[in-house]
Amino acid sequence: MIEAHRPTHSRRTRWLVAAATVLTVSLTGCAAAPFEPADPTAYSQEGKDRGQWVMPFNKYYFPDALTNYAENIQLEPCLVGEGYDWPVPWEDPAIPRPEDLNAVGYRLFDERIAARWGYHVAPSPNTEGAQARQEFFEQYNGYNPDDRFDEVFDDCLKEARDDFPADHMMLLASVSPYQAQAEDAARMHPDVAAAIDDWRVCLTERVHFDVPDAPWDSPSEAMAEEWGFWGPEYRAEPSVVELRAAVADAECRESSGFTAAYYDANWNEQQRLIDENRVELDAVLEGIVKLNAYVRAIIDESAPPRP
Repeated sequence: MIEAHRPTHSRRTRWLVAAATVLTVSLTGCAAAPFEPADPTAYSQEGKDRGQWVMPFNKYYFPDALTNYAENIQLEPCLVGEGYDWPVPWEDPAIPRPEDLNAVGYRLFDERIAARWGYHVAPSPNTEGAQARQEFFEQYNGYNPDDRFDEVFDDCLKEARDDFPADHMMLLASVSPYQAQAEDAARMHPDVAAAIDDWRVCLTERVHFDVPDAPWDSPSEAMAEEWGFWGPEYRAEPSVVELRAAVADAECRESSGFTAAYYDANWNEQQRLIDENRVELDAVLEGIVKLNAYVRAIIDESAPPRP
């Protein structure tokens, strides 16, 4: 299990940050249906789908948001029983995504998305519950009503975590190095390298900025600042100039063959690593299935009512 006795305030801050942002893409008017039994392919599908960037490792995905939510649903009665407030806000467990994220949270980029959002992150489909989450965060980040609260919080958290059938962070740590290894290999694949050269030539002829070394570095930090991703020039919507550049980028990624080559290289490397490490990864998948069933049962049975 995750070590329970880390510095209390940093742990509580991490959880509250998650509580303030977790599942912020809830969908208006769509009540969450009762959970089905755990499905090990809940975040994957058979066959390739470049548009949604479906990958073999998708089946090993389980969202931090649901683990966080279930853990703190269990925290609440323990803390309340000790005389403290801990009003966990309702979250939509369906986790509908912005249109530029796939089922496992991978950032998508194609001509359609570029034409609508440029390089900006697409907004959540709905912000239902966002105000309640923010209010909870503001009130309980640093909540420390008396001298015994930290100790009580530690005990309640340990009790909640000890009941979980698997440690989500350990499962993630077992898979993420393989994913990183596959991506590194894909980036060095000869077909990808050749396509990057063609992409750079294509995009250089169509934009006013220095084209980065590779598509995964686009846009550059200078362009991001110019287009208002952050800082004093921040803007929530992309400018016409940004949209034009993003569309050109997306078109060049496609025409150069980069997107196809990069997708196939990632897919093949992921599948190779799964085949070579099947015993270890089958054990990870078993843990994910158990965690999925446990977490979803907690949420289904004990989540706070929808406002």
